[in-house]
Amino acid sequence: MRKRSFLECFIQYSASVIFGAAALLFCSPHAQADARPPQNITAVWRTSQHLDLFLTNDRGEVSSAWFEPGCGWQPWFSIHPESGKAARGQPVTAVWRNADHLDLFMTGSDGRVMSAFFEKGSWHPWFAISPESATATAGQPLPLYGETPIISISS
Repeated sequence: MRKRSFLECFIQYSASVIFGAAALLFCSPHAQADARPPQNITAVWRTSQHLDLFLTNDRGEVSSAWFEPGCGWQPWFSIHPESGKAARGQPVTAVWRNADHLDLFMTGSDGRVMSAFFEKGSWHPWFAISPESATATAGQPLPLYGETPIISISS
């Protein structure tokens, strides 16, 4: 986790994600995320050296990019689009359970509450959470509160 006095901001301009730290703005060479404004961008720190970003692209796929010093920004990739899709612009909620397990949550395009997770170095497919007992409005955010601060910024 970053120092409390340090704040990153992420905004979307056209199909690019613009990254800002303090008063300096810069654009990642891998900023094309195949999404159009307005777009929610979720950012979550795994450690003080690893930052993950998530958004829903124009095809309803959850896309991610990540940063580590020495590696820089890595290209955007989709997370199991064959098993879960959302409405365009759907917010994604992300929380690191520990340094080895990341949970994602979204409302699917059909209103089911969906989850996917990263564990042991790979992403696991999306699955519905108790679809027989609850659904949400497509596009409805799923706030989650825990020990890891979650930042979701809409442009």
